[in-house]
Amino acid sequence: MEGFTLEQLGLASLALPPLNGSGEAFGRIAEQGKDSYRVFWENGEGQAIVSGKFRHEATSSSQFPAVGDVVRFLPGTQGPGSIREVLPRRSVLLRRAAGRSHQEQAIAANLDVLFLCMSLNQDYNPRRLERALSITWASGIQPVVILTKADLCPTWLPKRMEETQHLAGEADVYAISCLEPETLESLRRHLGKGRLVAFIGSSGVGKSTIINQLLGEDRLDTAEIRKDGKGRHTTTARQLFMLPDDAGMAIDTPGIRELGMWDAPGGVGRTFEDIEELALQCRFSDCRHQNEPGCAIKRALKNGQLEEERWLSYCKLQEESDFAAYSNHHRAAQERKFSLNAKKARDSKRPSP
Repeated sequence: MEGFTLEQLGLASLALPPLNGSGEAFGRIAEQGKDSYRVFWENGEGQAIVSGKFRHEATSSSQFPAVGDVVRFLPGTQGPGSIREVLPRRSVLLRRAAGRSHQEQAIAANLDVLFLCMSLNQDYNPRRLERALSITWASGIQPVVILTKADLCPTWLPKRMEETQHLAGEADVYAISCLEPETLESLRRHLGKGRLVAFIGSSGVGKSTIINQLLGEDRLDTAEIRKDGKGRHTTTARQLFMLPDDAGMAIDTPGIRELGMWDAPGGVGRTFEDIEELALQCRFSDCRHQNEPGCAIKRALKNGQLEEERWLSYCKLQEESDFAAYSNHHRAAQERKFSLNAKKARDSKRPSP
């Protein structure tokens, strides 16, 4: 297969470390499997696994390669190649992994733009959008909101656009319909040679259909939504695609109904700037917004300036973020303690000089 240039892979502008001269190369993770990865590089694409040293030294799952990561690896000849290093990430989209482990999970790395897709049917959910925006801002990624299936609501589309733009703040908001391909042209301003974008949202909102349109061919499976408006899972793994005409790279992701919050205080504040600004007007700097006199939040809730649902959403996300931060710091402290104890044990076994 024909390879890719460093410019197409978005590597030309990076300060790449020197290779050790043993056939190593730099590549971009294009797909993550259970135990292996697909890598795009200058000679084409191939499978690779992490080296034993890498696996031994990794202290958390989020340090393992994610789709979009730039890696130093040794391409394979008769079998899979060996990933030696994940280069420092410019950005990484993190969420709390499923279950009770309180571990972070890397969804995608080095994104320039994250398209937050929400359908204008039963899938439309302002509270879910606030959560996604908070996580995206905290991850160091520029969010762009896409309202899909705009053909379903031509009469009340302006109202939905106004509401969504209020929630999105400084993020761009676009309403599109894949039945009208010209509406997708607004997305192309965020694309470009070497740029990496990703699409997330619930199943059935049209992520794969949008990428098929950008690819100019039906390379991704799609399916009609169910009668209750919910989508059907067609994408089963995160995949990176090279877009034609040097338009950059796009990542398709499986349907996600909700992102678990992971240590995102800055993202919450940026998503709810209106609430943060109101809080500055409280009489007391340590106001808890409960029964204190001169509370600007309580006043705004009473006179309708602030919607109660938005306030409750802010409180919930802030609480989740604080808990995730506490869990993260506690786990890091435990890991440091474990490392120190292990070092002491090793030192005690060394013979005295």
